[in-house]
Amino acid sequence: MIHTLVKRAVRFAYRSDSHFNELRNAALDVLYGYLSQFVNKQKPAGVVLAHARMLSQSGAGFGELNLTQLVASQDELLGAYPAAVAGWRAVLAVMEPGAALDDPGILSLRNNLAVALRKGGDPKQAAAIQREVLKSRQVKLGPQHKDTVMSMDNLGVALSDLGEYEEAAHLHRAAIDAFSATLGPDNPSTLTAMANLAGVLPRSGHFSEAVTLFSDLLKRRFRVLGPFHPATLRSMSGLGDTLQEAGKFADARQLLETTARDLEKTLGAENPLTLETQQHLVMARMKVGDREAARTLAEQVATTRRRVWGDQHPDTLRSLETLHMLGDGPDKGKQLRNLRQLIVDDLTRRLGPDHPDTAIAQSNLAVTLMDVGELIEARKLLEQALAVASSHLGPRHPSTTTTAWNLYRLLEKDDGKRALAVKLVDDYLVWLLPADLAKLGTDQREVRAQFRQTSDGLYRMATAQLLGEASA
Repeated sequence: MIHTLVKRAVRFAYRSDSHFNELRNAALDVLYGYLSQFVNKQKPAGVVLAHARMLSQSGAGFGELNLTQLVASQDELLGAYPAAVAGWRAVLAVMEPGAALDDPGILSLRNNLAVALRKGGDPKQAAAIQREVLKSRQVKLGPQHKDTVMSMDNLGVALSDLGEYEEAAHLHRAAIDAFSATLGPDNPSTLTAMANLAGVLPRSGHFSEAVTLFSDLLKRRFRVLGPFHPATLRSMSGLGDTLQEAGKFADARQLLETTARDLEKTLGAENPLTLETQQHLVMARMKVGDREAARTLAEQVATTRRRVWGDQHPDTLRSLETLHMLGDGPDKGKQLRNLRQLIVDDLTRRLGPDHPDTAIAQSNLAVTLMDVGELIEARKLLEQALAVASSHLGPRHPSTTTTAWNLYRLLEKDDGKRALAVKLVDDYLVWLLPADLAKLGTDQREVRAQFRQTSDGLYRMATAQLLGEASA
């Protein structure tokens, strides 16, 4: 019945006589109710989405606008972020003129637009919109209203993407406290704020706290939502990735294998969360030494992302980078260099040259340049990256440590640069030696182990400094 009605309505979507207007309105009502079920459950609607999209564009009435919002929500779920942004903008273009700036409905639409913009790779614009929405909601609704607190939490996510981890964590903690007090500790909104805080903690180097928080969050979502709810599966994916960053590779792989399989069954092979989890699993397989299985999955993820999002999408580039890292061909170094240059260019364009993610990409590119003998350009990139990482993340952040180590490797073979190498050791490496391994990230542990094996005398000098001995 639904299929027949939709077919007729779509076929005659733009006819204006009364009979077909009635048919179209009936189809709008049916599709709205049908699609709402999938949006509420965060599940893809399948082929019906194409019909809903065409019908939503057949007029500018409330029926079409309401359906457009559901289509935009589905596009966001499927990772079609440009389409989602276009959908929210289309609704706002009709609803905003004549409406008050602090109208709750308009603020909700602007919030949805900001979320889609952030997921689509524009956190700057997203954060600007979220700040405006938060300010309006604080005045209109009050600081403890659910929508106000949700805006606070969403602004934290956008700021995290911009590398403002301290402010982001502060906003997430405030949101958790507010939601817990008004809605309860197991309310979905409280759990979402917990998930957002757990997501930002590893990016600021707090791996142990992130694992603890993700574990607590996962237990709650299992109890409240069930094991196969998308939010539960997202928490499983986040915990798996965080375990990996904390150096617990076997545990990470086991959890990510299960999560990737469940996500593919629940949300589909092309869903962004499925692909993101599979990407985490590729790295986990690499870390436990199963390169063949890692390469097989890496090829699958790269192929899917190229087909769904195209060659230039940031996630596609990241998948291709991983695939090239697993390769063994004679042109591996040159290909990886070109690909990492594309990634640096993309991040510089989207996030700016002073963003921590840009700095990390520059450091990765510099390593490849060192491998192919382009040492002058490598040093330039590493010095830029280290300045950004140290300033934005702090001298003991894992990304700062890795970048400093890469620059140290470049300088250690040049006797004329020994003074600079000594300064790098003093500023960024010596603190690693007495540090608790459990509180170090995976990359920091590897740097400490490699630093112990150096033969230029600087490790011994650093050790002597720690022991309070005189060093030559």
